[in-house]
Amino acid sequence: CGPPVAGQTIDWSVYLRDSWAPLPNLTLNAGVRYEEQRLQYAESLRNKTDPLTGNQLGKTAMNLKNNWAPRLGVVWDPTKVGEAKIWASYGRFFEAIPMDINDRSFGGEVSYRQRFNTGSGDCGPVDPAIGAANGAGCVDTMTAPTDTTLLGSSGVLVAPGIKAQYLDEIVTGAQFQLAPDLMLGITLQKRWLGRVIEDVSTDGAQTYIIANPGEWSAKDEQAMIKRIAEAPDDATRMRLENELEMYKGIRGFDKPARNYASLELAISKPLSRGLF
Repeated sequence: CGPPVAGQTIDWSVYLRDSWAPLPNLTLNAGVRYEEQRLQYAESLRNKTDPLTGNQLGKTAMNLKNNWAPRLGVVWDPTKVGEAKIWASYGRFFEAIPMDINDRSFGGEVSYRQRFNTGSGDCGPVDPAIGAANGAGCVDTMTAPTDTTLLGSSGVLVAPGIKAQYLDEIVTGAQFQLAPDLMLGITLQKRWLGRVIEDVSTDGAQTYIIANPGEWSAKDEQAMIKRIAEAPDDATRMRLENELEMYKGIRGFDKPARNYASLELAISKPLSRGLF
């Protein structure tokens, strides 16, 4: 168990919205939200060399920019007297990346695992509850473990040009007053993922890359090729060429999909002065 990890994510956004009523029974809403997310390395890792990439680690591990989220809506009352409304709206919503990725991918997380043959008696007496030594004695034993594994010590790769995860949503519906105390409503909602951030591996789980599965742009590939051509030495060139092949493999993953659709019917009626 190592020292506490001081991870940090900085999110900021700005939102502009306006509403316009060209007719007494028609309202148009339009807005746009811009946001950025900046995930930072743990303080203990900054200004050090990443053991996997060979790059000098700065303060920012992943910067998700150019996140434009439009919002549009319309509301219309066909009766012109407030007895009905028909509406529709569209919005894009970006996901705030959870802090877990700071701690695990940008916090220097390492797991050290040793395995012992508890049947040999080197790790203490047999625990009758499990039929073998319970492992507590292995902590102080002088016997060498059968194998030792160090997990998470190879750094992390972030795909160049990675973009933020988002979903789109459309909601449309209508409400009608059938009687002075009876309202009928119907709402249709559709929601789908546009892009996902996930860790993937293109070399048999030897290396993991934080990426957008199923997409890696040709522009970022050309920039990587340029870096390889300008590499100062053979070791750097070989490392970058290996990374390039892994990044190209991101395109081989299926693009993640999650689609949601619902139809809601509602009837509202007051049964008494305080009960609906």
